[in-house]
Amino acid sequence: MEWADNSGIQTEPDTIFSLPLSFRSGENIAKLWTASPDFDDCSPREIGFSANSDTISFVLPRLKYWTMVVAETDSALDINSGSRKDMPGNFRLTGNFPNPFNPSTRIEFYLLHRARLRIDIYNTLGQKIITLANRLFGPGRHSVKWQPADNLASGIYICRLYIENQIKESKKLLFMK
Repeated sequence: MEWADNSGIQTEPDTIFSLPLSFRSGENIAKLWTASPDFDDCSPREIGFSANSDTISFVLPRLKYWTMVVAETDSALDINSGSRKDMPGNFRLTGNFPNPFNPSTRIEFYLLHRARLRIDIYNTLGQKIITLANRLFGPGRHSVKWQPADNLASGIYICRLYIENQIKESKKLLFMK
């Protein structure tokens, strides 16, 4: 798995399929997913895994140049106890993936309690582009997809999370055509 093209003359590497990998984690893993610029337009894909003590094992479906593997822990949000050590208040807007993005991105957020939530996208002039969600959500992890219209310019956009019609958090999104 060593490949470098420092002089620009090496041939393209072969795709490796079904690559077994493992890592150690002191936390319980809730979800494992991958994304690669070489496959699926860099869209994230959830993959299965097994946990044995503190070792997480999985099979990477394919690898060419590089693939990002993300492990989400379940300790971040405990729905049963209704608490989160690092989450101020009753919500958290974790941002979007991928960022920068093209053609679409997923915006993820967590709620500790049921709440009426709205997610709006604004340009840097403060003009609302679109409302992605405006409804009641239950406790837990949620995500919404944003695929900008064809006529939307590349640039920075602001994602605002409102709970009960009050701005609670904002994040920057970078759209690149």
